[in-house]
Amino acid sequence: EDIYYGFYESFFNQQEINRLTHFLEAPNIAPDLGQFIHTSPKPQTPIKGMDLLKREIRLFYDPTYRWVNDRFPESIPNEWTQA
Repeated sequence: EDIYYGFYESFFNQQEINRLTHFLEAPNIAPDLGQFIHTSPKPQTPIKGMDLLKREIRLFYDPTYRWVNDRFPESIPNEWTQA
C-alpha cells in the first residue's frame, strides 16, 4: 500500500534523495550531485529530424503524460511542459 512516486528530472537534488531514503527507511546519503557519470554526449549542432521525433514520442506517450498530470498536477517537472 506504500508507493513512492518520483520523477527522474527531479531526482538529482538532495531534497528528493532525502524523501526517497526516508520512504525506504534507509540511512541518509549525500552523493556528489555535481559529478556526472555515464552521461550521453550532447550534440553541438542540431540533429536533423530531432524535433519531429520528439513530437512523435510525446504523442505516443500522451496518455501517460495526461494521467500523470491529473494525478500529480503540482509535481510535474518543468522539462515535461517545455515542448
